[in-house]
Amino acid sequence: MGQTLIAIDVSRTRARVVELDNALRRSRVTATYTIDLDPDAEDTTRWETVREGLRQEPDSLIVAIDSRNVSTRVLSFPFSDPKKIEAALDFELESQIPYDLDDVVATWTVTERSDEGATVLTAITPRSRFAESLDAMKIADLEPRAVAMPAVALAELVSTHSADTVAVVSLGYRESHLAIVRDGLRFARTVRTGGVAVDRRLSAHYNVSETDARRAKENEARLVSDRSRVSPEIAELSEQVEIGVRPILRELIATFRSLPSDDQPSVLLLTGGFSRLPGLPEYLSRRLGIDVELLDLAAVADSMTGDTRSGEQAASAVPVAPEFAPALALGLSQLRRGGQLPLNFRKGEFRYSGDFAAYRGEIVRIGVGLAAVFLIALVGSVVRLSILNGEEARIDRGFCEATKTIIGNEVCNPQQAIAILKEPANSAAGVVIPTYSASDVLDALSGLLNEDLDVRFEDLELKVAGRVDEPDTIAGKAEAASFEDIEKIVATLKEDPCIQDVEASRQKKTRDSSRVEFNISIDLQCPTGVLPGSAIASSEQL
Repeated sequence: MGQTLIAIDVSRTRARVVELDNALRRSRVTATYTIDLDPDAEDTTRWETVREGLRQEPDSLIVAIDSRNVSTRVLSFPFSDPKKIEAALDFELESQIPYDLDDVVATWTVTERSDEGATVLTAITPRSRFAESLDAMKIADLEPRAVAMPAVALAELVSTHSADTVAVVSLGYRESHLAIVRDGLRFARTVRTGGVAVDRRLSAHYNVSETDARRAKENEARLVSDRSRVSPEIAELSEQVEIGVRPILRELIATFRSLPSDDQPSVLLLTGGFSRLPGLPEYLSRRLGIDVELLDLAAVADSMTGDTRSGEQAASAVPVAPEFAPALALGLSQLRRGGQLPLNFRKGEFRYSGDFAAYRGEIVRIGVGLAAVFLIALVGSVVRLSILNGEEARIDRGFCEATKTIIGNEVCNPQQAIAILKEPANSAAGVVIPTYSASDVLDALSGLLNEDLDVRFEDLELKVAGRVDEPDTIAGKAEAASFEDIEKIVATLKEDPCIQDVEASRQKKTRDSSRVEFNISIDLQCPTGVLPGSAIASSEQL
C-alpha cells in the first residue's frame, strides 16, 4: 500500500485538493475535489473547514502559500557555490526590499549556473503572517511538509516538453501563476488578475451583478477573431470579453519583455479554470506572436512518474480539470523533489520535522537493507580476519623502512627508535623530539597578544620540522580590527625569542564589515633551554 500525498491550493473562497497515491513503483492521482470556504472567516476556522473536507488522512501534505503575501526578486552572484550564495543572500536582499530582514521569511533557488556565477530566484513573505498561518494549520491538525509557490511548481507540468523555452500559465479567478522553463525553472511570478476582470467588465457594461456576469462568461462568452461573421450581440460580447482579458495580456507582455533573450518562450501553455474560455488560445497567440496551446493535464498525470519510477508509466484513473493545475503541480513537485523542492518556505526555524510518518515505508525497506548489509559485513569480517597476520607483517616492515628514512638506520623496535630520537642531535643526524606541544604554542600566542589587540585566528596549523636545523611553522588565517593592529600583532609576536619571523600577507577588508582579514605565517625555533612564552613568564616575575 502506498503513501497518500495531498496537495492543496487555497484561495479566499475555496480549496482545490489533489490526492495522489505514491507507491514504490508507481504514483497516480486518486481524487480531485473542491472545498468551499467562508472568505470572511478567520484562518483557523478556514483550515478546520479544509481539514473536515479532506476525504483521506494525509501521510504527506503540501500547501500553496498565499501568493498575495509573496514577493519575488531575481539576484545575480559572481559565484555559484550554494554555501556562498546563502551567506551573501541577506546582504543582496537587504538593499532590494522595503522591509527589515528580521521581519520576513526568505527562500531561494538557483535558476542558472555557469562559470561566471549564478542567477537566483528569491521569494519573501512576512514572518508574522507566515507564522500565524502555520499556527492556524497546526490547530486544525494539518502539518504541511512544504509551503511553496504554485507558480514555481508549474515547471513540473512542462518538464518533458520539446520546445527550447516554454511558458506555462495557470489562469485562475483572482490571480494567475506563470513559470518560464528551459532546462528547469528559469523564472516564476504570480499576477493579481484572472477571470474576475472579465466578470467585472461584463457587469459594468451590461449593468448586471458579477454573479450573473460570471454565469454569462462561463455559458456564452467567447473571443471571436472576425466579428463580422457573427451576430452583433455575440460581437459585442466578444469585444467586452477582450477588454476584460487585456490585464492578463499586459502582464504576460511585460513579463516576457523583462526576460533575457535566451529565456523568451517559443510556446505558451494555458491551464487553470479561465483557460476554458473559447477562443482564448488563438487570441493570445495573435497578440503575443507565439504558439499558444492548452496544457493536457491528463497526459501529465498519466506520465508523472516517468522521471523517478524506473521508467514505469502510472495511468491515472481520475481526470484532472484545468483549475486543479496548481495543486497537481505542487503534488508532483513534492513527489519528484522531496526535500529539494524549490522555494519552499518551510526552512530554518519553520522547517518541517515530522518526517517519520511519511517515510515509515522507506524506513522498513532501509531496515531490511541494513540487515543484508550486516550479514555481508559479517562474512567480510571472517575473510579479513584470515589475512590480518599478513597485514601485521607488512605494517612492521613499513615501520622499519620509516625509521631508516628518518634516522638513517633501520630500527624495527619502537622502544629503541624512541631512545635514539631522545639522544642529543649529533647522534641522531639532527633529528629531535620537540620539547613543547601545540597547546604550549597556543598558550604562548595568547599571552603575547594582550587584550588591547583585537584579533581572531582561524584554522591555525602547527607543522613540526623535527630537525634541529629547520624551524617549525605556524600558518593560518586571522582577522583584526584594522591594518594598524596587524602591524602591532607582528611586532608583538617577534618579541618572543622563539619566534624567528612573522609574515602577515593577503591583507584585505572583509566584505560585510570594516574588519581586515589576512594570512599569517610564523617561523618558530627556540634557543637551547628556552620554551615559547618564556618572555611572558619573565616579565610577570619582574
